[in-house]
Amino acid sequence: MAKTPQPSYRVIKRSGPFEIRVYEPMILAEVTMPGLRKDATEEGFRVLASYILGNNDRNEKIQMTIPVTMQPYDTKNGNAWTVRFIMPPGRPIEDLPRPDDTSIKLFEVPVGRAAVCRFSGHTNDIRLKKKTKELKEWIKSEQVIPAAPPTYAFYNPPLTLPFLKRNEVMVGLQY
Repeated sequence: MAKTPQPSYRVIKRSGPFEIRVYEPMILAEVTMPGLRKDATEEGFRVLASYILGNNDRNEKIQMTIPVTMQPYDTKNGNAWTVRFIMPPGRPIEDLPRPDDTSIKLFEVPVGRAAVCRFSGHTNDIRLKKKTKELKEWIKSEQVIPAAPPTYAFYNPPLTLPFLKRNEVMVGLQY
């Protein structure tokens, strides 16, 4: 079985489940959906999956990568979530097909630094809040400065046994 591509990074500090990573540049496809986390992220995943399965200007299939990420999106009218797929490495943005769905945005992310808390198990709202709090406390103890709201990263299909799941809370850091 072929290994699913994921973004390249190097760990510059590790302490238990926490890491500070430097990520290589990457291209993301994102869509923002209204609603509570579970519903908005399921719908966002469906829209992005349709794009990589050929719902684009070339009817081209694009290889799935991991993780799938999601981040709360501030709105004045209620809850919304931004769901992102990472595009396969090695393709410039101008070489990717354009989505047929205009709610999908493609953009490049330069080299970035992030603090990460890695964990397994279920990812309900209570657990994500707890892991986010732990990561924020660790960031403070490391005296690094957050530069973005938390992002949740999920590496496994939904039917993976909880103890085998790889999940992360990530916070972008200032350089």
